[in-house]
Amino acid sequence: MREDGPLAETLGVRILPIMLVVSGLAAASAAVAGMVVALKMPLSPGLPLNWIGVVVVAALLGGLGRPLGALVAAVVLMMIQNAWSLWFPTQWAPAVTFGLLFAFLTLQPLARVLRERLSPRSVS
Repeated sequence: MREDGPLAETLGVRILPIMLVVSGLAAASAAVAGMVVALKMPLSPGLPLNWIGVVVVAALLGGLGRPLGALVAAVVLMMIQNAWSLWFPTQWAPAVTFGLLFAFLTLQPLARVLRERLSPRSVS
């Protein structure tokens, strides 16, 4: 439906009600997430700046266009940051997150080359 709306309508899919329900669910989940953040920490004008780096790193590590992967990556990143903060200064937790992103982006081409070399080649 998202890629070809007129074709979906031709096949009998009612696009408007589905779009309204999906938009409502997205707004409701954003409201719940905002309430959870408001309960956990004091609100301030600079609060989004604390989270934008983690959100971008989680989206890149989890895979662009893969919401479940980004969610898993965000949970793992938060666990790593919290574990880091137990033994080291809390101010360095974002550096750990960006260090993981740097390591992931550095090792990605190497992993691709290894995968191509180790994959069985088809004989044509």
